[in-house]
Amino acid sequence: PWTEALVRDPRGFDAVSLHYYTLPTGDWSRKGAATGFDETAWAQTFQRTRRLEAMIVGHDEVMDRHDPENRLGLMVAEWGAWYDPTPGTNGAFLQQQNSLRDALLAAVNFGIFHRHADRVRMANIAQMVNVLQAMIHTDGPRMVLTPTYHAFEMFTPFQGAQALPVTLAGPEYVVGEIRQPAIDVTAARGEDGAVHVALVNIDPDDPAEVRLALEGLGQGAVSGRLLTAERMDSLNSYDDPESVRPVPFQGASWTGGRLNVTMPAKAVVVLTIRA
Repeated sequence: PWTEALVRDPRGFDAVSLHYYTLPTGDWSRKGAATGFDETAWAQTFQRTRRLEAMIVGHDEVMDRHDPENRLGLMVAEWGAWYDPTPGTNGAFLQQQNSLRDALLAAVNFGIFHRHADRVRMANIAQMVNVLQAMIHTDGPRMVLTPTYHAFEMFTPFQGAQALPVTLAGPEYVVGEIRQPAIDVTAARGEDGAVHVALVNIDPDDPAEVRLALEGLGQGAVSGRLLTAERMDSLNSYDDPESVRPVPFQGASWTGGRLNVTMPAKAVVVLTIRA
């Protein structure tokens, strides 16, 4: 109702702002740990972060009724994971650790934004340094890049690109009563003409075979990068700053005009295809 009333007569503004934070528990008084979590918390985290897509769809439906020309933008002005503060720190500073789970969470959110790029004009992770789902951690003169940083860096080919529609039928990831897609895929054509495909497998145990039908690409040259790690909560520390980092990916090949991708468990893969 609020959005309906706001956009019914949108004089004096050009966008609607939406904030959404991912809490594993959904409880602001006990959000969940940033590390040392179990698989239920892992699954809950992705289930809850995906609720953002339903919110965007709901806003888009209302905005389409009153703004069919898409003049108004939807700005996801704050998003990201919010956990309990790092033990021993000042809770008001909102410092939390950053693990492989956060890199995959960022990648899933990128897919949501790409699928709704006609209306979502801007999307801002809440903080960049030391606070919430930060891309950089510092301690005096020391600095470390987080797994979330690497997710952002891997997706830079999507900047300025044209989003391409993708449909996917794939396996489910099931933990107890929580059922959700295991695989997320998004694609775009870059300014240089190359097609970029990003895939996320949130299943922490099982790899997945993904077959992609990419019309008009023939069997172009494929290069790729992979981000994964040994544990669900693997992280980069000042003593081990490259525990979680992108590496070359060799698991994509053409067969019968389709691109077959062997996705490792708990992983992000970004492919570039040049005709």
